[in-house]
Order: sequence, then structure tokens, then C-alpha cells
Amino acid sequence: MFLSPVLHLFRWVKPKRTGGIAAGFIVFNSAAGLIDTDWEKIMQAAPLVWLTVPAMGGALLGAHLARGAGAVTLSAVCSRAY
Repeated sequence: MFLSPVLHLFRWVKPKRTGGIAAGFIVFNSAAGLIDTDWEKIMQAAPLVWLTVPAMGGALLGAHLARGAGAVTLSAVCSRAY
């Protein structure tokens, strides 16, 4: 939640790289959370697995659209979001 704004505000990395770092961190954090969760709780959430398809589609579409956007555009979008 705070990683992207901090990276962007302190200008430690470029806007495109900020998105990639944040996405990688989210995947790592989610995997760590699943490792710590009981198997029974994971199986109770199994009907929600179908939500991964639109989530992955949105992630791929966002990555594709960001590839064509310039750093100025991404910077403007990031500054409006925060």
C-alpha cells in the first residue's frame, strides 16, 4: 500500500519500474500469506479461484497499456492517484 507512493515521491526509481517492483512485492507478499495459512482456509476460498482469471487479464492489459505510455504519462497518473 505504501511501497509505490514512497518509491515515486522520493524518485528512487522511474515510474514504470515502480509498477514492476510493486507488482513483484504483491506476488511475494501474497505467497508468504498463503504459506502461513491453514490448508482448510485455502480450500474454503477455492470457489473464488475463478476471480483470478479477470485479475490476471487486468494485469496483462495494464502491463500492455503501460508499455506504450511514456514516463511523463505514468508520472501524471501516479501523482493523481495519490
